[in-house]
This record gives sequence, structure tokens and C-alpha cells, in this order.
Amino acid sequence: MYDYNTNQSLCAFPWTHNYSGPRYTRKLCCTSDDVEGLDKTTEEEYINSPQLKQIRLDMLAGKKIPQCHICYKTEELGIQSQRESSFRLGLAPDEFNKYAEQTLPDGTTFLKPLYYDTRTIHCNLQCVSCGPTFSSEHVNLYKKMFGDLNTEGLDASGQEQRTDNTFVVDKEHEEIFSKEFIEGLEEKRIRSIYWAGGEPFMSVVHWKVMDRMLELREEPGYEEYIDGIRIHYNTNMTRATWKGKPIAELLKPYKNLYVEASLDGSHETFEWTRDGANWDKCIANYKSFLDAGIDTKLTCVMSGPVILDFDRYMDFFEQDAFTPNGFIELSFHRIMANSHAGFEFTTGQYNGLDPCFYPEEIIIPACKRAIERLKKSKKVNNPEFNMRWEGASSKFFDQHLIQRTKSNIGILQYYIDDKIKNKERYDDLDALIEAKTNTTYRDKFHKTTNLLDTLYVSNREAYDWYNKLNYIIDQKVPPLHPGTIDYVEI
Repeated sequence: MYDYNTNQSLCAFPWTHNYSGPRYTRKLCCTSDDVEGLDKTTEEEYINSPQLKQIRLDMLAGKKIPQCHICYKTEELGIQSQRESSFRLGLAPDEFNKYAEQTLPDGTTFLKPLYYDTRTIHCNLQCVSCGPTFSSEHVNLYKKMFGDLNTEGLDASGQEQRTDNTFVVDKEHEEIFSKEFIEGLEEKRIRSIYWAGGEPFMSVVHWKVMDRMLELREEPGYEEYIDGIRIHYNTNMTRATWKGKPIAELLKPYKNLYVEASLDGSHETFEWTRDGANWDKCIANYKSFLDAGIDTKLTCVMSGPVILDFDRYMDFFEQDAFTPNGFIELSFHRIMANSHAGFEFTTGQYNGLDPCFYPEEIIIPACKRAIERLKKSKKVNNPEFNMRWEGASSKFFDQHLIQRTKSNIGILQYYIDDKIKNKERYDDLDALIEAKTNTTYRDKFHKTTNLLDTLYVSNREAYDWYNKLNYIIDQKVPPLHPGTIDYVEI
């Protein structure tokens, strides 16, 4: 019996998961580091690569995996990790033992993945929390902000380049991946699918696979299987149609599908964090999903501006119009910059997104208010409502919601603890000036607003502090280097 509680390295994903990133990178899951050297590999090349075989052997032996450091850090904070979640995504209870027991002595497995996680780089936003690794719009933004690389491999800020900020779609690779994906459906093997990005509703691969699912559903012996596949989306809610047809209507035929609307804050705060999005249009699209009967949930990168404007966020989504069943599920994601990712503090990436950028007397009370708001909410993550996942027991659903709220509160409490623990670092005036310089420079390229105007509307106390804080006015290219995403998508 393999137990992930006693073996805290063990994860199901190296056996059961097929992850393809927006740049065709291979990872163990969305929160792990890349598995180097496996970009654009086929499924078979990836699953039984020397790297994956060794990772499986190390996990069975209880050895910690370097690529999995974020999960280990997350568990130290008392927050549920992807590693812990891996034993329910696509797997029946105790089914992982079959995978482990049939692993050959060299780490080879002949059992194919059950869970597919597919990302696209195509995106129409340049979110403040993102970067050119994950968004085609950020590729263009990066060129505007930092220029091209020089002959020595440095960007315009003089820093070594960490990612190739150009991207060319590899249609041949995408066609191979689509065929592998569809083969898994035809074999009745795939049990769980996650579509994210970028923006998944802009992905040609996505629509090709989803259309094939409906075709299969009409074939003898496939209806029950297709209806049982768990389909999960994370979308920025900017897309209303695909080839002239309403997306909400296109998704209605799928029986086990839910959409997480990635809405980071509301109103002006949303339009700052989700650079390029229009709040009213996104909410209209969100409402169209609810009206179509799509199981729609909320997810949010819990950044400083969102925390400072949290009451308005909750007031909006607790309205009856957005809780048609009297209930809404909400999950947070942590900011992964600076110490929040378990790395050394880096002022070059420090900016107004980080909760710990704001003074203790402002951000800690805001975090505490948000915690109390979550505890007292009658509509957010409240297990008292008789709303159940198809095929899940009432007890399981209730426990899931309790864990969701616990995890959300845990993220807010972590910010409080981190701010207090590292007070000297976060209160350093030079670091604060550099952070505002980074933010001010980034705001020059913002499509809709800036942080100063956002705080003026959402939190006047934070606005007054931020407005008085100095920054380097003539800094043309600050030490900001947006090479990686700043949050983890669960």
C-alpha cells in the first residue's frame, strides 16, 4: 500500500498525468519546474524518458524531487498541494497502487496517463501577474518594455535572458499532440481534462479535441464514457464566442464540465490586475455561463490590490444574480514572487502586486478583514447549501468546501506571518522605492489603468501611502524581469 501521507515525496502525476505547457514544455504538473530536455516530446517519449523513470523510482523510495519544491513549500504552510491532490484527479480510491506495483525496476511504466492538462500560449491579455512564458500578448509587451536581446544574450535592462521571448506556433507538434489526446479518448482511457492558458477558448487544439468528444459520444458504447469525463477550465472570461457561436452554448452538451472564472478582483482592481480586460464585458460573459446552466466557479490570484479591495469583491459575487443556487465556490492562488515561491527575496521582481509591499498597518488589517469575511460568508464555500458534484457524496463535497476555505484562509494568514517575520526586509526603503519604480514603469504600458488610480478608488489609505512613496522618475528600464508567472494555477 503506497501512502502519500507517510511517503511525502510520492505523487501520482509522474504515472497518471500528461502535461503540455504553453511553450510545449513538459512538467510533472502545473506547479512543478520544467523537466528539462523534454520539450515537444511525444507522450511515449515523455512518459518513459530517462528523467521520468528516475523520478518515479526516487518517489517510490521517498526521495524529494527537485522539480517539486513548490509542493513541499506549500505543505509546510499547511496548504493543500498539487502532490496531495494528484491522488484524486482521474484516479479511483486506492487505484494508484496498480500503477506503482506495475512499475518496472528501471522505472518504466506501460500504463498510460488518465489526466490531461493542456495549456496554450495564445492570450488576449497581459495580466500583471503573468509574463511572456505564458501569454502571447506578453511576448509583444516584453519587446515594448525591454527591447530585443543584445549580442551577449542580455536584455535591455542588462540582465541575462531566462526565456526566449519569441514564440512560433509549431502546427506539426500540435497536430501530433491532438492525435495522442484523441487516441486516449477513443481508448476510453482519459478520465480528467484541464484546459488553461493563456486563454483556452483561443486554442485550436482545444476545440479539435472537444469536437471529437461529441462525435464519439454519438458512437455506440461511448455515451456513458464521454459523459463521465471530468472537464475543468480556467478562463479569463474575455471570450464570448468561437467561430460566431456562443461558447456557453457550445459547452452545454458536456455533462461533467465546470468552468473556473479567473477574475482577480472586481471593477477597477480587476482591470488593473487583468491588464487589457473590460470588467463589464467579462461579467456579461460570466453571466452567460450561469444562464446557460454551466457549473461556474470563481478563482482569484490573491494579490495585494485584491486584498485591499476584498469587501467589494465579495459584495459583488454574493449577489443573488451570481449565486443562482444560493452558493458560489471560490479558490485563491498565492502570489509566487519573492519568498512566496520559496526563493530568495529579489527586489528586481518586487512590485505593487505583492501583499507584503504594503505597510504592515494597512495590509495586515486588510488580510484579517478578508479572513473574517470568508468565515462569516453565507454564500461562498458554504457546505450548508444542497449542491452536489455529480457522483460525489454529500460528505465528500462538504469536506471539499471546508478544505477550500481553509486553504484560502491559509494563504491570507501566510501573508500576515511573512510580513511580520520579514519586517526588516519588507520595510527597507530602497526596496520599496525599487518596487514602486518597477510598478510605475510597468503601468506605462498598461492598456486601461494604473495602480495609483486603482488604489484611489478601492482603498484610500493605501492610495495615500503609495502616492507619497518615492520612485525613480527617470528610470527607463527598471530591473524588473518578467520571465516567469507569479502565481500557481491549481
